[in-house]
Amino acid sequence: MARSSVEVVAVSEADVDGHLLVRELTALWMAQRVDQGASPEAAARAAAEGRLREGLARPDVRAWLARLDGDAVGFIVTSENPFGLSLHQEVAIDQLFVDSRARRHGVAHALLDVVVGQ
Repeated sequence: MARSSVEVVAVSEADVDGHLLVRELTALWMAQRVDQGASPEAAARAAAEGRLREGLARPDVRAWLARLDGDAVGFIVTSENPFGLSLHQEVAIDQLFVDSRARRHGVAHALLDVVVGQ
């Protein structure tokens, strides 16, 4: 059986003002918080307080959203790492999440490929 198609799209600063990508990313970000033990109410409160939007607005932060067969199923958020040991620019992965229903379909691999390719 063929593997489902994973599409990864960048979430840019221009998307922060209510764009579909940001809404999908926010829903997954809240799901991640619940997956880590927060209550749905606490996750919704954190989103309403703008924590994710504030992070995405920083110039050193980048985010990508993964879709599996058109459905948003995962994301990765990175930031520039000013404390790295390399002479070259480094990137730190701040968050990586794949919805439990989409795991083992290559979603995390596709997200990591995009980060390595940047």
